[in-house]
Amino acid sequence: MDPSKYVLARARRRLIPPVASMNMKVLNIDVTTWAKRLAKKGPVYDLGVCTSVFQYISEEDLKLVIPMMAAKVKYLYFTVPTDKEMKRMDAEVKFFDPYALARSREFYLELLRPHFTVVSRRLLESKRHFSERDTLFSELLFRF
Repeated sequence: MDPSKYVLARARRRLIPPVASMNMKVLNIDVTTWAKRLAKKGPVYDLGVCTSVFQYISEEDLKLVIPMMAAKVKYLYFTVPTDKEMKRMDAEVKFFDPYALARSREFYLELLRPHFTVVSRRLLESKRHFSERDTLFSELLFRF
């Protein structure tokens, strides 16, 4: 899903499921609207991908989106730039995004911690679907 009609039009031309059994849908919707309207229905997915999205979502909406994502995806490939990374991008490559909300690492971890466990670089595991007893990521020292 993506809120950009342009991006989805390009994706639809390129996205051909590699196997007939792959169930794939492309939706023109933002993640907040999805969480409010559509996420309660439908299946649980093995993997969600959320890269550089959360910096554009209000704190109020994140409090709605994150638990819904934890309920709907078993694993989440996740990235978001922190306030320090955003400052570094501005200083090093003169990239400034006036729409992005600069937030700390602690801010994101506090919101994510009740719902997800970090199990690998950029990979989160839903606490709704797994615990230390049944996780496939059994190196417990590296779970946080």
